[in-house]
Amino acid sequence: RRHIDEKRRTSRGPMTMAMTKALVLLVGIGRSLAGDASTPHAHRGVAKPFKPGPPKDFKLDSKEEQTLGAGKMVKRQVLDKETGSGTALAVQDVGATPETVLGRITDFPNYPKMVSGVSECSNYMEKVHSNKTQTLMTRMVMKAAVMKFEGFFHHTYYPTLSSVTWTLDYDRTSDFVDSVGYWYVARHPSNPEASRVFYSVNIIPGEWVPGFVVDILQNQALGQAVSWVKVESEKLSPKPQTSGRGKAKGAKSKGEVTPGDTAGDAGGSWLDWALDWKGFYLPPFSRFAPY
Repeated sequence: RRHIDEKRRTSRGPMTMAMTKALVLLVGIGRSLAGDASTPHAHRGVAKPFKPGPPKDFKLDSKEEQTLGAGKMVKRQVLDKETGSGTALAVQDVGATPETVLGRITDFPNYPKMVSGVSECSNYMEKVHSNKTQTLMTRMVMKAAVMKFEGFFHHTYYPTLSSVTWTLDYDRTSDFVDSVGYWYVARHPSNPEASRVFYSVNIIPGEWVPGFVVDILQNQALGQAVSWVKVESEKLSPKPQTSGRGKAKGAKSKGEVTPGDTAGDAGGSWLDWALDWKGFYLPPFSRFAPY
């Protein structure tokens, strides 16, 4: 009898674990889409917002320049000298002008068509200010693994600085504890028809996010946060037609950025990318999201 009881206890182990995970998942799903536009967020911001313009104290080395010239993404941890904390910065060359790239980044209503992991997205307020900056308040529903997250974001577009920054809209309740981020799009240093895109994001998820979901996210593709911008921007950019001695029509020179260059394998959402960076703190901060 003791042998039978031991066998039953042992056989229940994996089943109990599976049931526990399923229960936690159901609880997590129940907490998904808990955003509320009618109530303010629990705080007015705990993560440090990004500033527009070129990344401060950042310079690419020769190896990173070669990586970008090969159509690949560069990722680096950047230390904030004021706070001593580090954030991940992704850099990608895109075969489209900065105007085209920024147009894609700020086209929030079309994010469900362009961005993997975004199922719903719309602006509930748009305003152009006297200094030409634009405020875009956006509701977004994002998927990570089998869970959904609803967020209300306060975007600021700085046309003269080629930048977009965001925080949460703290007048509404989001599923995230906090989220801040940053896009900066510079003209490519050697190709006036191309861009160099800089992206960083800081997400603090709720403590209710199950650990095994985070494990799933950690195993997904890294570095997909800006690949959608590259793909969608280059769709709108005419393919270069060049000809000349020793160079076939349509061929590109070494290091030249042209439409069609992609940043690794497709797949994964900005949220997956954000949650995959071990350089961020989890919790309260968990490494992407938009985008």
